[in-house]
Amino acid sequence: QHSDVFELEYLVSLADQRKLWLSSDRVADDLKRNYENDWWAACRKGDTTELNRFLKSSSDALVHTRDEKRRSPLHFVAGLGDTNAVEEMLNAGADVNAQDTDGYTAAHLAAGYMKLDSLRHLLFAGADTELEDNTGRTAQGLVRTLLSNTPATATMYSRRVALESMLSEIESHIYEEVIPAALLSKRSTMAGTEYLVRWMDEYEDMWV
Repeated sequence: QHSDVFELEYLVSLADQRKLWLSSDRVADDLKRNYENDWWAACRKGDTTELNRFLKSSSDALVHTRDEKRRSPLHFVAGLGDTNAVEEMLNAGADVNAQDTDGYTAAHLAAGYMKLDSLRHLLFAGADTELEDNTGRTAQGLVRTLLSNTPATATMYSRRVALESMLSEIESHIYEEVIPAALLSKRSTMAGTEYLVRWMDEYEDMWV
């Protein structure tokens, strides 16, 4: 009978230069704490060199860790826009739909911090755009909130364009297989031309 319980091990360098895999209960707490602190520091800074070093030596275990707010490493690198680290973590089996204590996914953070390439990687990897945070907002809804709170002024022009790019990317992913029934209207925005679309399915009319 197979067990679903896995034992965590650490690769430890001994004083005589030998390296051994030791079970967690045989490793001093301060060594484990320092190792985990260094890992999370690399995640929060987006230190690609350090992240790669950790990932190469840890099998896939580290990508499944969570901090005190239930954030995964993928949350941090997605929010920082480090696409190389995003891709490495996804390839290592990171959960693209993991949610933190606020309900945010990595896609929420990539979209909210306007990291378009990170967002594209997450969407391609199967990010669920229907997942909601604790206030009931999907990644799309979060961007719409940020956009509505950003004044349409010259100083905010680049921010609005970036947010509209996020929105367009998410919407194109959501509706890429949905057939439009009719185009109802047309308008010009800072990001380009948009159309008010009526869909064949049960989706509400939407500017895309």
